[in-house]
Amino acid sequence: MVAATTTAALSFAPLLFVSGILGNFIRAVPITIIAALLISLVVALVFIPFFARFMLLGKKQLGDAGAVREVAAGVETKIAHALGAPMRWAQHHRKREFGVGISAVVIGLIFIGLAGLIFNKVTFNIFPPTKDTNQLAVAMTFAPGTTVQQAEAIADKVDEQTADILGQYFVDASYYGVANAQTATLYVSITPYGEREPTSHDLVAKLEGGLSGLDGAKVDAYQLDVGPPAATLKVNINATNRPAAEKLAADMATYLQGRELTRASGEKATITEANIDNTSVYRRVGTMPVTGVSLAFDGTDTTTLTSLAQTAIKDKFDAETLAQYGLKTSDVVVDLGEEQQNQDSFKALALAFPILLVVIYLLLALQFRSLLQPLLIFLAIPFSLFGVTAGLYLTDNAFSFFAMLGFFALIGLSIKNTILLTDYANQARRSGMGPVDAAQAALAERFRPLVATSFTAIFSLIPLALASPFWQGLAVVLIFGLASSTFLVLTVFPYYYLGAEYLRMKISRTKFLTWFGLNILVVGLVWYVTKSITGGLVTLALLNSLLVYHARFRSLPVRARRG
Repeated sequence: MVAATTTAALSFAPLLFVSGILGNFIRAVPITIIAALLISLVVALVFIPFFARFMLLGKKQLGDAGAVREVAAGVETKIAHALGAPMRWAQHHRKREFGVGISAVVIGLIFIGLAGLIFNKVTFNIFPPTKDTNQLAVAMTFAPGTTVQQAEAIADKVDEQTADILGQYFVDASYYGVANAQTATLYVSITPYGEREPTSHDLVAKLEGGLSGLDGAKVDAYQLDVGPPAATLKVNINATNRPAAEKLAADMATYLQGRELTRASGEKATITEANIDNTSVYRRVGTMPVTGVSLAFDGTDTTTLTSLAQTAIKDKFDAETLAQYGLKTSDVVVDLGEEQQNQDSFKALALAFPILLVVIYLLLALQFRSLLQPLLIFLAIPFSLFGVTAGLYLTDNAFSFFAMLGFFALIGLSIKNTILLTDYANQARRSGMGPVDAAQAALAERFRPLVATSFTAIFSLIPLALASPFWQGLAVVLIFGLASSTFLVLTVFPYYYLGAEYLRMKISRTKFLTWFGLNILVVGLVWYVTKSITGGLVTLALLNSLLVYHARFRSLPVRARRG
């Protein structure tokens, strides 16, 4: 209990150090959960045993037979017994044990490999737009030379048409902030998403279609979310030499307009707009006069699209090309706006992840007095990857900051399962049981708490996934990831435990550390060359299979080896 709770609390600790807007937004989440986890540990260790002594373990509760009749116990026992059947079938038969063990390892690796394949199909967007919101915005960019009076007349027409297009779903609209002869934005409130059938995305599409032919202004409609920027990118060009900057802006807009971008999954995206700044308006960033180009895309995966667009700009307008305009690479600056803060926050989480694993590993190594078993316990994390990627793909959610937040929470929830089995199996081993008997006993005795805690977490998250589009990505990661991890922990993890026990009996700690270091080196080298973690894992599986085959070949008699 102490190991499971402390690892779960530690998994939320990195979220305390996320900076920027996202850090301020989510900081209350880790504080609340860490405090609740620690309080729950005190309750479990102190109050529950105290009350159970009188409420559950008294003579009246036990009955005349001295035991409580549990309706579900028989079903749980049968399931646990069925899951342990391959172990019992293979027990005391070396070839069977080897075959069953390798089969379990392969099944686990297949699920991890499938997770890698599916991940390539999941969009990447640090702060994606939610599935549905209750506010929309209509942004107007007026034609160069438009007067304030003309802009007001166009805005009045947009007001009227917006109300007509939205019809019964229109609530109210207003202007606030800054409006001038260049731009204006109308903020629209619509019927709450629980009370209407079309989503905010559907209504945005209707607005864009209905307002597309407006004279005198270009109109863009989008939904308002809590935090994510619109799928746009601004390229600022140093306009100290204004004619050169304006010529570069015009050439850049011509090159980028309608250009296709290819995502990692192979899917195409298009730069739908490449608009030059109004030449009659002089703009500064700091003390530098600038002009520029604004880009818009036909997709909502902002992080991916802005990254691909930056690459396209740098490839086309390199130092040699810019020199022809009398400009340097430092004169062209890409402004991501809020997206830059989002990327910085996400990088902080990515940096915190390996540090978190090291801290949890040291804690588990101290508690279990083993260097190998913490790695065994960590298997719950890759076991969850199939559910995480499949869940995001099936529900059309991006791998985002909130998905990452859910993944950190998933670490503590999934590791708890492997801690339960490993700890009980260790107790059984200390009592004199063999490895197979200990693994079966752990599966039988810990089946109920493992399934009960996992199902409780899954069912408690379903209302959040269904009721709140904003938190859906986080809930999906937890639900599907925990389901995947629980399934694989129950079906194949006991065989990994048996393999680890075999290694502990046959291989010294020095040899194990050497093997582990070489594995990490192989994965790192393959990833560096191919940029594919899946390729590294597959290479690792093949090399270890050859190593096992070689070890078994050498253990055979000479005559058998010749045969």
